[in-house]
Amino acid sequence: MNPLAEILARLLIENYLYLETCETDDPDDVVRQLEEQVYQLRRLSPEDRGALVAFISRMAEEQSDPRRRELTVSMPEALGLLDEQEESGGALRQAS
Repeated sequence: MNPLAEILARLLIENYLYLETCETDDPDDVVRQLEEQVYQLRRLSPEDRGALVAFISRMAEEQSDPRRRELTVSMPEALGLLDEQEESGGALRQAS
């Protein structure tokens, strides 16, 4: 993964973790943000989605906080990055 892609992937992870843990008066705002992320990420090629899933998996292993690790592990499925086969027993789950 090139440096720009890695920085953007790290920002995506941090944004996702923030949205999943923030307290807000309007949860619809969080849903809208997550839906936009899903929409944009689905535009990636299968190869790019696979590279992003692999990077997220590596970042999950580096999380020292159990809650952040759990959320990071669930991120690819939550954001629609996995195909149906991976969602039902996926490579990410096997790697963690």
